[in-house]
Amino acid sequence: MKRAQVSVEYIMVVGFAFLMLIPLIILYYDSSNTLNEQITLSQVDKISSEIVAASDQVYFQGPPTTKTFKVFMPDNVKEIILQDNYVQINTYTITGTPRSSVANLTGTLGTYGGLHIIKIMAISGGVEISDGTE
Repeated sequence: MKRAQVSVEYIMVVGFAFLMLIPLIILYYDSSNTLNEQITLSQVDKISSEIVAASDQVYFQGPPTTKTFKVFMPDNVKEIILQDNYVQINTYTITGTPRSSVANLTGTLGTYGGLHIIKIMAISGGVEISDGTE
């Protein structure tokens, strides 16, 4: 009888310990997701700012000026909007901040995650932005 009591008490202690771990696991998971979203937002804001800065520089220098640079795009980018004079990068969880440029921005960029080589070329009346090669 004594062994059965020890076994039951042991199971209860282990079960209680696991119950105490559940809130910690949930807290860790939530904090991890929040941190990942903040990192992604920071990355897309930096990319938007780099695109606008390079576009303005190329626009002021005029055609046929071209600038090429590399950026690392996060995995969960949903869309990249290049419209009129602003650029906005949206992810599946966050709507990016629109960045305004002096130049009229046209073109398309891929939304795949990883290294992108962005080519910005001055054209008459604005700049054209595309995925380029070195």
